[in-house]
Amino acid sequence: MIFRLLYPLRCGSPRQPERPFALYNGDQIQSRIQSSILFPMKRRDFLWRSGQVLTGLGVGQAVLSQTLWPIPAAEAAPIGQNVPKLALLIGINQYPDASLKGCLTDLDLQQKLLIYRLGFAPENIVTLADNAATPDAIATAIREHLGQQATASTIVIIHFSGLGCIGKTGQPTLLTANKGEIPLTQLAQWLGALPTDKITTILDTSFQSSGEGVQGNVRLRSRPPLVTADLSDPHTASSSLPPLPAFPGLLLTATTDRPFGALPSGQSGLGQSVFGQSVLQSATELDFASWSAGRLTYGLTQSLWQAAPGTPFQTIWAMTQAAMQPQFPGLTGNKLKEQASATGPFSLTATGGIGVITTVNPETGIGEAWLGGVPATVLEQLMARSLLFVQAEAGVIGQVQILERVGLRAKVRFVESTTPDHLWAIAPGQALQEAIRVLSRQPELTIALDQHLTKVERVDAVSALSNVPYLTAINAGEGAADCLLAKVDEQATQVALLPNAPISELVVPVGYGLFTPTQAPIPHTQGDRGEAVKVAIKRLSPTLQTLLAKKILRSTENIMASKLGLRATLDMVSPKAQALTQQMTGAIPADTIVSLDSPTVPAGSHLQYHLQNLGSQILYWLLVGWDSRRNSYLILPTLNSAFGEIVPGLTQPLMSSPANPEWIVRNTTGMAEAFLIASTTPFARTQACVPTDPDNFLHTLDRPLEIVQAILQDLQAASPTAQSLSQPETIALDHQTWATLRFTYQVV
Repeated sequence: MIFRLLYPLRCGSPRQPERPFALYNGDQIQSRIQSSILFPMKRRDFLWRSGQVLTGLGVGQAVLSQTLWPIPAAEAAPIGQNVPKLALLIGINQYPDASLKGCLTDLDLQQKLLIYRLGFAPENIVTLADNAATPDAIATAIREHLGQQATASTIVIIHFSGLGCIGKTGQPTLLTANKGEIPLTQLAQWLGALPTDKITTILDTSFQSSGEGVQGNVRLRSRPPLVTADLSDPHTASSSLPPLPAFPGLLLTATTDRPFGALPSGQSGLGQSVFGQSVLQSATELDFASWSAGRLTYGLTQSLWQAAPGTPFQTIWAMTQAAMQPQFPGLTGNKLKEQASATGPFSLTATGGIGVITTVNPETGIGEAWLGGVPATVLEQLMARSLLFVQAEAGVIGQVQILERVGLRAKVRFVESTTPDHLWAIAPGQALQEAIRVLSRQPELTIALDQHLTKVERVDAVSALSNVPYLTAINAGEGAADCLLAKVDEQATQVALLPNAPISELVVPVGYGLFTPTQAPIPHTQGDRGEAVKVAIKRLSPTLQTLLAKKILRSTENIMASKLGLRATLDMVSPKAQALTQQMTGAIPADTIVSLDSPTVPAGSHLQYHLQNLGSQILYWLLVGWDSRRNSYLILPTLNSAFGEIVPGLTQPLMSSPANPEWIVRNTTGMAEAFLIASTTPFARTQACVPTDPDNFLHTLDRPLEIVQAILQDLQAASPTAQSLSQPETIALDHQTWATLRFTYQVV
């Protein structure tokens, strides 16, 4: 008889009220494994089994591998069918000399995703958290939970969130509880001994560190090496990082700019790999108002919540990279070579959505919802009173209203049903979609003050920022922020090239500037040598107002939630005629997969937008954006103009004037960003803010924040059925009445 040393996680059926999922007690596990034998290694060439190392590159250009192990159609079965799937989730926030904030949230993100989107049975998910995640406990869980249950057809997912480093062996190493270490070579061997090669390993950690736990306004999931690299070794002489070992199946990891495992193709034992350059130089944590999460975990789980069954893995990975970058609006995905048959390890078993009902009281209709699929740019602005559709296999069966939200969890109340027995129609496991989005009427912009500013500089900065409306300041690393105020030098690009090093060590401070939370410089914000911090704040006020305007616009993005049938394309007219990118709302059945790239266009190019109305109502449009020099503009046809209306079935160019359907890209290199907004009613309030000229629809904006606030008022006016949900401090928008699509392109 075989006695299992670790009991699997039991958190209730998707159809039953969810019980808090169990986390193992470290002392209990240690006592259970005192006499256990570590993972028995067998002599077979499982160690370097044919597999694929797919490294999490952050955002940048990459060549995706041409082969992914396919999921047989029989394994893409609906929830409830007997599909063999096992998971081991490991997360560590608390270390003896350091602490993270998002690793246990990562376990929650993965656990909900596995159960409600990937069809894992709750009892087949084992979770090791904090002190329970020792090397012995992990080895035993792999052997007992995975090894003794898996067969050749079993799908296995193993996830680790925590710190990494170059360990005492000189190899990339996971740091575990009780000062433990697991070299990746050892982990690869343990997983290679499993009877299945359908294994996905997710490592939300990294292995290179500057010695500081905070970079800009984000925490790093890495620590300094425990040994000094041997520079006489030809490999370490050319790179400070050794390669990852070959893992069976698929490996996803947030890593440095030289991806682990990216070895020459054809080397013995390696499958095809990914090569590329990463903007994310190490694994970091995303901070929100009341919670934190690993950037890779959040991006991956959010993309899988939103994806439809059958979505190719390459598309999911591009969606992941876009979700990982809420502070980098221009970086929206990789250049992809789509393979419709390559679904990879993530066989989705339910319709997509923004979340799921986890518990419900059948007598009151009040329950809890998990909102893991809400985009980061929307989630923190999503307010109480928002309405969500409840979706079952037969379609929408009712609505719930958010009563309150804390992080990813929301308390919801049943408000409407399409079935007579409505109290019984709402059940755990049913997907949620947005119906009416309630947003703050005037959100704030949060600025983090770099840790290398002096106390006097911080005091002066806080004093100066207090005089700017809708702005608030925090110390770097203490919470969520939209941008970072720090000292810069005359060659600020050094910060982008070496983002793991503290700013103070890279450059000689000569002034102040703005950076993204991950320490990438925001162009055209650098001040002069000797500039006082109060003077810098005054100089940067217009830029801060612009950042707030963009934040508000991003909170209105609803490409998946909009019920308007829209298809928008950005085309290059000259010097070479070609389609650059296309976007379509979720209301349009997708018969093709559209690239998520930010296209590259030469300076001086002629561009043109086209908007196709595939719905049944007349639509009105505007385009508000920023060129590569960060100058803001608005394109808005005059009221009652034939150019401002798009009738059903019509495809129309978005013209800057009646005589000019295109415009010329400036000769300044950089990222350009534009928001295309369509509505079922005209933009009367916005039109009142700019001069009326029937021969010119293009307006340069000195105060873009005022225009964005007028746009919000117009969108609210287009949502009359949602007005009862609005309050003085909020605005309610009905997804049946508007669509916001965001376009970006890089000028070179």
